[in-house]
Amino acid sequence: MNKIHTLFNMPVVMEPQKATIRVGNTPIEIALGIDGQGRTTAKRLYAFLELNATHYSRWCRRCITENDFAEENVDYVVLAIDGENPKGGRPKQDYLLTATFAKKLAMASSSARGEQAREYFIKVEEQLKKIAMSMGAPNLGQGTSITQQESRITLDEIMLLSRMQATTRYNLGAATIRKVANECGAIVHIGKRVVYHRQILDDYFMSIAE
Repeated sequence: MNKIHTLFNMPVVMEPQKATIRVGNTPIEIALGIDGQGRTTAKRLYAFLELNATHYSRWCRRCITENDFAEENVDYVVLAIDGENPKGGRPKQDYLLTATFAKKLAMASSSARGEQAREYFIKVEEQLKKIAMSMGAPNLGQGTSITQQESRITLDEIMLLSRMQATTRYNLGAATIRKVANECGAIVHIGKRVVYHRQILDDYFMSIAE
């Protein structure tokens, strides 16, 4: 059953299990699951941040409903609880978040994904500074779009796993992860550092589990 709410005095129809990515989404928006109307959900964001599943409700209170810098029906909308919790008990509350608010929460997170989000936006700013300097502008200049510059940073840069993250995510030893990553082409070299492409590894493990 669809859930209908109001955001900015406009009707919103939300199907939590589906997220249609809009054309022109930046890499960070794709990673956060921003839909065609420029919104995502708390559950999608929480999944991206890879936080402890048992702390979800506490995180929602601290970061959303009790956030002094967030306003209900402006930054977020409370979604009606629908369905049942497969693990028993009351179904978890979900929230519809604006893209801007979701990005703020991602950058504020103390998780590894939060650090990647911060690094992403720092790179965006660096790109803007370079363009402004090349145009001879004393500042960021008029007509320079952040969205245009975000597209210069690939989605891969926010889809990488360190060795420790990979061993934890897949519950395998470092040597096994390295062997699997080498076989399926998931190894990424950043200078002398070796990291792994999360989506490639996810797809590999899903394929052998079927």
